Amino acid sequence: TEVSIFQDVREDAPMKLKLIAIFAAALGAIGDARFAWAAKDFTSDDIMVAEGIAPLIANSNVDELEKLGNNLIDTKERLPDGRWKLDAFTKAFDLATPESKEPLYSQIVKLMEKWRAAYPNSRVAPVVLAHLYQRRAFNLRGGGFADEVWKENWDPFFEHLKKAKAALVKSKKTA
Repeated sequence: TEVSIFQDVREDAPMKLKLIAIFAAALGAIGDARFAWAAKDFTSDDIMVAEGIAPLIANSNVDELEKLGNNLIDTKERLPDGRWKLDAFTKAFDLATPESKEPLYSQIVKLMEKWRAAYPNSRVAPVVLAHLYQRRAFNLRGGGFADEVWKENWDPFFEHLKKAKAALVKSKKTA
């Protein structure tokens, strides 16, 4: 029997959609999950890693996220395509923050605040947080060439890039 969080997702739906449904259900937004975001830059390896940490993110399990992230740093584990597995770990948070869903993004930022409070010297949380800020910056900026970006989108773009840099600079001593 299909788990209830998949009730609005067709059985033959791609795993990307199912993962989005997991995150959205956990954050109370299942109605929007089916059309939330086309994660076109995710490989099958990224999806595999995201499947493994989706319940940790959805349940705000910062202890296990910290443990898993540290293990990925310490073991320097790589994916079959040669990328660091930590990269896929970080990208998994993108599925939890569809670009057009501000409430989901805010929930993940709250999760990151909880993580940073529980582990102020974390080597992993600042990387994830910086990635989220950077990704959000480009979502707010929008696509297209610089001269095609709306003037009002530049301030939030640069603000989020500054937040990303600050998260990494602040953690430099513990990294």
